[in-house]
Amino acid sequence: MEAITETDNTQRLEQLKIPTFVLWSIQDDVFSRDVEQKLIDALTVAAHRGGSFWWKEYGVLTPPSDGSQTDLGHNIVWEAPGAVALDIASFLVLGRPTNILFHTDYPTNIHHIVAEPGAILIHEP
Repeated sequence: MEAITETDNTQRLEQLKIPTFVLWSIQDDVFSRDVEQKLIDALTVAAHRGGSFWWKEYGVLTPPSDGSQTDLGHNIVWEAPGAVALDIASFLVLGRPTNILFHTDYPTNIHHIVAEPGAILIHEP
């Protein structure tokens, strides 16, 4: 895992020409927001050079200081498979993810995924 975060792929990513879709969850405990921002910056350069990308954030609650998970984290494919499938299908068919914000129903039920149309944090190409 250290090699993934320590390897600088910035120059390679800046040359990306194919449409790209990135999902990130607010409580990802593997890839920090800083790491994600580096990815966004590199993909933004690529977009200015003819590529395109969509970056979509899942979840609304910042991680608690005690390290517990109260919202979607690194394993969003397992935690919210229907939401991820819907966004991937939308990207493949329409060229963009949905405008739906997906997050947990914390504190009622962390395993229940809430969908809020139009309330999403998304970076558009």
